[in-house]
Amino acid sequence: PQRRRLSCSSPGVRLASMQHKKGEQAAGQKPAAPAALFSSSAAAGTAAEASLQGSPTSRAAEGQTPSEARGLHWPAAFCETPRGERLEFLEDNALARRTSGVGYGSVFVGPLSLEKGAAYFEIEIEELEPKRSQTMAIGVCSALPPQGRVSRAERARDLGQGSFLLGYDLPKVFAHGAEVAKIGAREWRPLKELSQGDRVGLLVERANMELTVFVNGTRRATASLANAGGGRTGDSGRWPAEVWGVVDIYGTVRAVRLLGTG
Repeated sequence: PQRRRLSCSSPGVRLASMQHKKGEQAAGQKPAAPAALFSSSAAAGTAAEASLQGSPTSRAAEGQTPSEARGLHWPAAFCETPRGERLEFLEDNALARRTSGVGYGSVFVGPLSLEKGAAYFEIEIEELEPKRSQTMAIGVCSALPPQGRVSRAERARDLGQGSFLLGYDLPKVFAHGAEVAKIGAREWRPLKELSQGDRVGLLVERANMELTVFVNGTRRATASLANAGGGRTGDSGRWPAEVWGVVDIYGTVRAVRLLGTG
């Protein structure tokens, strides 16, 4: 059943950042704003520019799946509804494509079970429009929002209460529709880095309410939202046992494929 009403205050929490190299966490930078605990790591190399309507996307190797995600399972198809009003689904809902414009492209995955403490889902960039000045975001919602709210949301960050997003440009962390942290452009900047065929995954950890973005198996950004609230009325400050993944097919990113485990 869909939960229609979300209500929870969003008090400020601490912000810090640190880099990860070769899977190891290194020294952190000083706090930047009273928001969310944030960390990220830059991947080596520079992403090549992808062109619209390029060659067929490659299927990534099994070795690109983060070790933290192995053994976790997620759906192989996007939710039919709700969805952004400018989206079309292809290939049995495994491929979502924005038909026009730059926005109104929110798409959902789930439900994702957090009963074992963590969940993960992953997409592959299928099509890019490189001349755009904005880009995608990825995150979760504590409940599946109604279609009316999704239709009115130009960006997924506009979904408001119960939504948690990382991305856009300049990249930021959003909780309940409000910006709570900045992501250093040198650490992860999807607008400049993403190429066709890249895999973008999100690890969701319930105990500490952390979201971690992986690109091609490399950890890029982590936001700890422990003090942001779980997003539901009467919650204990934690996400529920089931959440919904959300991808904002925005700006340069025009189409994505869900790489489900079945």
